Amino acid sequence: MRLIPRTTSAFFIGVAGMTGPAMAETSVEALEDRVKRLERIIQAAGLSVPKDDEPRSAARRQRSSGTTAREPAVAANTNSSTGGQTQTPRADFSQEPVAQELIDDEPGEQADFAKADPEAAEKDDNPLEFSIGDHTTADIGGYVKVNYLYSDFSNGDSTDRQRELYTPSRVNVGRGPGSEATDFSARWTRINLLTNTQLEGHEIEGYVEFDFFGDEASEATTGSFGLRLRDAIFELDNTWLFGQTDSTFMDTAATPETLDQIGPAESISLIRQTQIRYSKNGFAVALENPSVTEEFYDRDNAAGGTATLQEEDWPELVGDYRWDHRLGHVGVGALVRRVSNEGIDNPVTGQRFDDDAALGYGLRLSGRLKIGDGGDDLRFFSTYGDGLGRYVALGLIPAGTLDENGKVDTISYASGYLAYKHVWAPKWRSNVVLGTLQVDNNGQSAYGPRDAATESASSFHVNLIWNPITPLSFGGEYIYAEREVESGADGNLDRVQFSAKYAF
Repeated sequence: MRLIPRTTSAFFIGVAGMTGPAMAETSVEALEDRVKRLERIIQAAGLSVPKDDEPRSAARRQRSSGTTAREPAVAANTNSSTGGQTQTPRADFSQEPVAQELIDDEPGEQADFAKADPEAAEKDDNPLEFSIGDHTTADIGGYVKVNYLYSDFSNGDSTDRQRELYTPSRVNVGRGPGSEATDFSARWTRINLLTNTQLEGHEIEGYVEFDFFGDEASEATTGSFGLRLRDAIFELDNTWLFGQTDSTFMDTAATPETLDQIGPAESISLIRQTQIRYSKNGFAVALENPSVTEEFYDRDNAAGGTATLQEEDWPELVGDYRWDHRLGHVGVGALVRRVSNEGIDNPVTGQRFDDDAALGYGLRLSGRLKIGDGGDDLRFFSTYGDGLGRYVALGLIPAGTLDENGKVDTISYASGYLAYKHVWAPKWRSNVVLGTLQVDNNGQSAYGPRDAATESASSFHVNLIWNPITPLSFGGEYIYAEREVESGADGNLDRVQFSAKYAF
């Protein structure tokens, strides 16, 4: 793939032709070989310039437009041969006439930043792009994000890591003393590498991304944190995808724009896992890594239960269809999975349970619709599932429970959120988000320990975001969240967050 304009190549050939009689006798092939070597030297010096007519990969188009889906993002691709659209992970490429920073995926890791200058964003000059060999280009991207948070819990304490993003399981319930805390963090900073190979009529795109929300580290001196793999995928011809990325059940283009890394965590779907996906003409189907969380309840022992995470024999089957319109998009998704007690020992007797399994499933309706011509939009996401488990609310609700005989009983729930974005001015915008989760724990009569099981959770987010110039964004956000368990005990969280981000 040529990264140096042909006029530059001609210049170097001309210079080579004036270097002496010996050069005049050099073959055309030799001259071209020398030009290629010179081009590599220039590229290594960071002076390469892509041709104006060079096709851009999906993730590069995403980066140049300034929008990105949460959690990650290699984005929706357009298949020029079929006119169809595939999603990889599905991001929104709509061209908005205003600055926009979609939060980032940690299921909603929301968009990195959106362009404040549409004309400048259309330029394909990227100083971080370079070539690898004769057929592959590479592009480095990411952002630096710094958060300041003040949290007020109505009950109980929490660790630093638990306070760095809103998760409903960390909203403590009860009547004990509350706690307050202030946190500064840069752990959501991330870096990614995108590669694009054009060879023998095929396009291969690779994407690897890391952040620093890995293992715990001491803040006493260095404040260092562990590197964590987020995405590692490659895609063939915008159709076949292999690797770890957002689940096909997600709709990242409908993710609300919040400063919190996840947003309405009780009602959003955030799953990143290894999968094999086929996409074409708006349809996608995938086989994804199976992982089921179940909880054991002993009906004769009110002391409680033990959560168990185990692998299943069969992969999880996920499907998605996205319908695009000039006003936005609407998507539907479906999932089928096996929920079993395979590999689990009875915590009372220590004996392995006899194999028992149930069918788990989930349905999703989501979308993002344009409101007026000023950049406003409405985003929505609704889910119903029985045995759906970890696909919503960050694993707050287990896929099912086991009784003392090992019989599997799936848990159903419904969740959803509405988010409205309003653009005050080209560089100022606000988002209002309301999410809720309602769980059916099959009653309390047979399962005394389920008094501690989550019955409902909800959250409210409102923010103001400012993009003074394209790569920079600053914002403030207020978050209120609450959770209630089957016994009637509840708790809430009030949080104020300020964020600063530099995207590159």
